[in-house]
Amino acid sequence: MSDIALEGFRVVLEATRDLPAVPFLREAASIALRILDIARAVRSQSRAFDDLATDACSIVQTIVVECQNIAMEGRELPQRLHIHIASLARNLSTIEKFARKKVGRGTIKKIILHSKDLAEISRYRQVLRQSLDVFGIQTSISIQANLHHVMDSIQQQNAEVTANLQHQEDVRRRQEEELLSRLEILRIQEEERNTWLSDGTETLQGSDQEDSESHPDSVQQSQHRTKKRETKSSTEQKPHPCSKKGHHHGDDFSYQSYSRYPTDGSFYETFTHPSSPYAFSGFYPTPFFIPGLFPTMPNISGGSVSMGESNTVLTNYNCGNITNTVITDSMNSHSSKKKIVRVEYDSSGDEY
Repeated sequence: MSDIALEGFRVVLEATRDLPAVPFLREAASIALRILDIARAVRSQSRAFDDLATDACSIVQTIVVECQNIAMEGRELPQRLHIHIASLARNLSTIEKFARKKVGRGTIKKIILHSKDLAEISRYRQVLRQSLDVFGIQTSISIQANLHHVMDSIQQQNAEVTANLQHQEDVRRRQEEELLSRLEILRIQEEERNTWLSDGTETLQGSDQEDSESHPDSVQQSQHRTKKRETKSSTEQKPHPCSKKGHHHGDDFSYQSYSRYPTDGSFYETFTHPSSPYAFSGFYPTPFFIPGLFPTMPNISGGSVSMGESNTVLTNYNCGNITNTVITDSMNSHSSKKKIVRVEYDSSGDEY
């Protein structure tokens, strides 16, 4: 075995100091290092012993690397693997004792016991191979156990996820049922309210009908009062014919009501006059003059003549002196002179 290989084994085995506390692993690594030193001392004398030291270091190196992988994955070493490492440490201790005895022999003894030593070395190498196989089996078992553990964890997580989904579905279903129940309650309440309103309306209509049947006069009086109020409101909305100054009346002026007493305003602004087809109507000549009592006839000069009286009164709307007026009696077939009456008014509108 070359010095490079021996140094490689030494570096790997010294790395066991950084591993977590694994029972008998550091002890096995220390024994393998001591066997390696013995082999380096006697390698020129026995090739078989050199191979034995190589096997010892190889198996320890394999166990160290596997333990490092397990530690990096965060897994724990199985209990059987701890037992196997302890058994390997005992076998390595036996090999170390054999190597020390072999190194302490003399030349003659070495020659005599050479065949026996070869058999012993072969047996120890077989033991190391068995340990390596057992370790591989144990490692496989450990891997399988870890796989089962991982599968169990996955199944457990799946079960938890399924249970969580089922719980969420149950909560959603309950909320849906509660919402439907509330909607149904609201619908029933709405139907009851509509039924109550319709019953109340029918009851009121029935009571009104009974009242109308039992008290027809009161119903008619109520209707009469309603019509009266409507008529009154419409009348109040219409403007009074004399509310505006200078208001012009139509043909029905003689049926209107006028004040019989003088007002404080101007005489010309207080009273209206009937319309004339020939001239603009002026004002009533006096507040005591009531139109419509006698038939009148307007003429071109704007005056009107009362017919059917012995004394025909001629009034002039301009309130001036009336002279040289000839009136033709339309009711007779001949013209005649009529008595002219001069009427004058003072500033207050009184006749004198």
